[in-house]
Amino acid sequence: MNSSQSPIADPATTAAEAPFNDAEADIILRSSDNVEFRVLKLFLSRASSFFRNMFDLPQGAASGDQEMRDKIPVIAMAESASVVKHVLQCCYPLAAVGGITFESVVEIYKLLEAAQKYDMAGVDAIARCAIGPMSGLMINYPFEVYALAAEYKWEEEVRVAARKCLHNGPPWSYPSSQIMESVSGAILRRLDRYFTRCTDAAKSTVHAVEWPRIYGALCDCPHCKQTGSTRVGIDTYNINRPIRSPGSTQRVYLNHNGWPNNHWAVYLREIGDFLGQRPRGSTALDPNLMNKAIIGSVGCESCLNKLSGVISMMRDMATHLEAEIDKAVDNVKLEVRL
Repeated sequence: MNSSQSPIADPATTAAEAPFNDAEADIILRSSDNVEFRVLKLFLSRASSFFRNMFDLPQGAASGDQEMRDKIPVIAMAESASVVKHVLQCCYPLAAVGGITFESVVEIYKLLEAAQKYDMAGVDAIARCAIGPMSGLMINYPFEVYALAAEYKWEEEVRVAARKCLHNGPPWSYPSSQIMESVSGAILRRLDRYFTRCTDAAKSTVHAVEWPRIYGALCDCPHCKQTGSTRVGIDTYNINRPIRSPGSTQRVYLNHNGWPNNHWAVYLREIGDFLGQRPRGSTALDPNLMNKAIIGSVGCESCLNKLSGVISMMRDMATHLEAEIDKAVDNVKLEVRL
């Protein structure tokens, strides 16, 4: 039989796909959900001392309790087919399996559990590669990666994942998973404190940033100053002391001798709330934030007449602010005690 064809399995079982349907297999691993993997002992023995020791025990007719299929010993596995598949992929040569992919962080977690159980070497390196800085799992599921890395004491991945969490909102808003059951409260509290410190650093940067000279184009529109619904006074002597506009509780810190135009005042007012959810430089260019600010131009005919220039200038200033926020957040250190 060609090794690319799946041998016929019992009606209650399913045959695994290639390369784990080998017609020349000398062992069958049956998953908890009844998928049969026909594989070679050689690869399992080299990767796992557990299997190596198992195969040294009497097999077949010498062991009356041994289940057989097609004269091949069958080993019942406690793990599901997806976990068994990943275990075997770690045992077989890479060229044979065509690479190892994971759909979720939980899959990696279950593989690592199985690797410990079966005493397999080298699986940590495979797992860490799967959650590398540019991996889809790190980008899309940083909180779960953080929890996994903390559990296995991978400091580099812990730090990268914590930074990625800043892009996706407060960590406590993420759904829990099986991984979270083994994570201590202290590990999560450290991430919470890190998020808070990064938020404070990002907001402080908005208050104290040194704006380019061209920034003046976003200030001192006579019509905005006279009729604007959002008025923010500028303290020309102490940029760290806010001035409260008459009838307003809004406070904005600026180190520019001028009066922000309506759209820019709205931007400076709203960005604090956005940074409270995502304390990263990229938040400065958030489309929702920019749109809110642009709406602030509606009441000023002068600003509306040059709206394209206003938008371009705001984007330039937001890009400048993005870099400054990232600098400030980069200086915040995550407390790591693994």
